[in-house]
Amino acid sequence: MPLFYTPDIAGTTCTLSEEESKHCVRVLRLAEGDTVQLTDGRGGWYTARITTASPKRCELEVIDTQKDYEKRSYELTMAVSGTNGFWKRPRRWASTASSRSKPPVPNAARTRLIAVTS
Repeated sequence: MPLFYTPDIAGTTCTLSEEESKHCVRVLRLAEGDTVQLTDGRGGWYTARITTASPKRCELEVIDTQKDYEKRSYELTMAVSGTNGFWKRPRRWASTASSRSKPPVPNAARTRLIAVTS
């Protein structure tokens, strides 16, 4: 069953973001009536049914809710090493540097989404 990250689940209905809706409808080819699982990144685990399937807006009806799903009695802290060029501090660039020679800037929202769903 597909799993989607939706940080703002409230009540019995929720809406996927446009990016998630497009993935749900076009890539996974899910339709109205199909069941998916949702997580809010804070320990909430939800089972939902698709009520409106559109690539721009996918609306879901929450069927089942589990708070503190698989909550552990300990905390996990991760440290990121500075050996990877992606996380290093940017160097000083010469005035002749082009826009293509600069290192990529990490997208905070995408990084958070990958960290939560992994």
